[in-house]
Amino acid sequence: MAIELTPDVKVRRDASGKVRQLSHPRQYRPASAELFSLDISTPLTLRTLAEQYLRDTAAVFDFAPEETANFAATAGISLTNAGVELRFKEEKAVGTGVTVAYDQTVYGLPIWDAGVTVRVDGKQMGVTGAHKQIGSS
Repeated sequence: MAIELTPDVKVRRDASGKVRQLSHPRQYRPASAELFSLDISTPLTLRTLAEQYLRDTAAVFDFAPEETANFAATAGISLTNAGVELRFKEEKAVGTGVTVAYDQTVYGLPIWDAGVTVRVDGKQMGVTGAHKQIGSS
């Protein structure tokens, strides 16, 4: 389900008006029905939470559907026939704060300095925000 930009969500845009950053003072949590639609048999993880958040914010961040369809793949070292995608890069934790990072790739290769980082409160299991650094497609 697409996220609604309410007045309490802080939005930062670039000079062309594209959304580059979202901050959620009231943490984002997906609806239970959305989690069931993911067909996950294991408990909610920080990574599955981040991935659902990116699906829910795809329209806000202007991601095409295929960009959020292959999170499980990692960036490659050789060309493939894959289009523009977001692919899992890494998960880092400092205290209860966790960042889950995704590279933007084309033909399976990472695009220089392009990707998305989702910030998650690991204790509360809620997304506190995201930052998009995306190259031109």
